Amino acid sequence: MRWAVAARRAALGGTGEGLIDRELAGDRTSKGAQSAARARAAIPTSVAKEAAWRAATEPGGRSTPVLEAVVAGFADETCPTDLLTPYRSRYAEQIVDTWADRSPAEAPVLARGLFPEVAGSTVSMADGLLARSDLPAGLRRILAERRADTVLALQCQERSRRPVAES
Repeated sequence: MRWAVAARRAALGGTGEGLIDRELAGDRTSKGAQSAARARAAIPTSVAKEAAWRAATEPGGRSTPVLEAVVAGFADETCPTDLLTPYRSRYAEQIVDTWADRSPAEAPVLARGLFPEVAGSTVSMADGLLARSDLPAGLRRILAERRADTVLALQCQERSRRPVAES
């Protein structure tokens, strides 16, 4: 419960590294490492998002569960969109090489979890990637799924903006 509170406070900008460090000092388990990684990545600042992006995309000695936690924190649903928008072009530029360079366990985590936020330009970015003839089949499938999810989310957003017809 303490980690859930710390992570939510971090994602909402209500705490910083200090609380996360204190919680981690009291929880030296693998679950504690995962929770701390997620909380740090969820902090809604450009510095925290950049650190999370690098932690996720640069090869390192992280376990897959810690990598999953970093990715989940980076893309936390409460994150202001403007903090994630700059990563759309970086995703498009890096995902093919990242897929090739990472393990079969890590590559799908990154392809799914770092897929950019819901926006029309995200659909265009996905279309550009899907037009490539050199995409590995697994990456192509994930991109097509995430693109379809984005299109559906945009349709739902549009529908929710329409006035409700009176009966």
